[in-house]
Amino acid sequence: MGHVNVVRLGSLVVIAVAAACTASPFPAVSPTPMPSRCPPGTLCYVPSTSPTTASSAERPTPRPAGFTFGMVPLPPVSGGFLSIADVAAAGPRFVAIGRATDQGEALVLISPDGRVWSRVPDQPAFHDAAGAVAMEAVASRSDALLVAVGMVRNRAGHVLHGAAWWSRDGEHWQRAPEPPSFAGADPGAAGLLATATGFVAAGSRAGQPAIWTSPDGRTWTLATTPTPPDGASLSAMGAGGPGLIAVGGAPATSSRYRVPLWTSSDGGQHWTQDPGAPGPVPELDPMGYAFTAVACRPGLCVAGARLDPGPGQDFAGVSLWRYLWTSSDGLHWTGQNMTTTTRGPQLDEVTWTGTAFVASGDYPQGAERRAWWSLDGLTWQEVPLPAAASTLPSWTRLVTVHGLVFAETGMANERGTLWLGVPSSS
Repeated sequence: MGHVNVVRLGSLVVIAVAAACTASPFPAVSPTPMPSRCPPGTLCYVPSTSPTTASSAERPTPRPAGFTFGMVPLPPVSGGFLSIADVAAAGPRFVAIGRATDQGEALVLISPDGRVWSRVPDQPAFHDAAGAVAMEAVASRSDALLVAVGMVRNRAGHVLHGAAWWSRDGEHWQRAPEPPSFAGADPGAAGLLATATGFVAAGSRAGQPAIWTSPDGRTWTLATTPTPPDGASLSAMGAGGPGLIAVGGAPATSSRYRVPLWTSSDGGQHWTQDPGAPGPVPELDPMGYAFTAVACRPGLCVAGARLDPGPGQDFAGVSLWRYLWTSSDGLHWTGQNMTTTTRGPQLDEVTWTGTAFVASGDYPQGAERRAWWSLDGLTWQEVPLPAAASTLPSWTRLVTVHGLVFAETGMANERGTLWLGVPSSS
């Protein structure tokens, strides 16, 4: 609802999953050779001819020609439970957040290079007497200020209130005071962004989409947002277009079916609905439709989407629907599919690595996890995944940090691992 550091790794891709790790940390995986031309119906990118006379100072960052993957183990956690939710920069280092143990205290890991991770010692800010604590999103500013948002649940699993934290080094954390708007809220469900004026968090409040802004991670203000469709939710945010973009979905039962596709030009304080967002489509009735992710580079935004069949429905009646959307300004969108086949891949996540887009998803009614990459957001090449990764459930977040791309499966299993993908040169 992707991804230069202390150890220079380039534009690497790290896949964070929740699964047992017994394999070698970096198995040898040969990249799929790039075809010279795109056969009809395949996913590929045909590189354009580049000048060969440019000086080294004028040459752009090398473009990837594929990715290979290996496992990066995480430190042991008491009880074995570990759930990673997001990753951000902590100065030149990396910080990963989530929760650990069945009691649900917040979890923070740090790494100098994205390969070797250690757990930050437990501290009072990671606990709440009211229930289980989970950090769900984290972001950092150029001055190294780290901010995280999440929630507190009771034993029955109901959301009690939102929570926010801040840190200057990724190791020592303070809990921010909770504003009244955090009551019954989950402010990190759809992500957290650092902006020129502070931070923007997106999630839910009392079962409805909601967005908050903060200048410093300590004080939070509820933003002004459009009235959403019945039962709508937010999935992700991105920086691009007129400023910021937030996307989401509406269920099949919605009586005002227009998916949330909101934009803000004032740092997230005020949001408007894009009138060009998908509305009622007879072919989809009674299916729900959701924009699941959005990522931008200068001059281009890419959004992923997927369908949600209603009760007793399946994908048989949907011939060729659009799961990939692109826009040059974040306001006017064009829908397409990755392939020319019917029922093409649905997308859960997408991110911009600095040199390429990376996306993940699956085919309707398919059991295998898939990943793709693209230089232009229009033509895509499938990423070969190891068997252990392809059978994982949906990745819940795909984000780039220091040129590395992290993806998480949340709480699907009891033990988390990281998948590290290295791009081959073009």
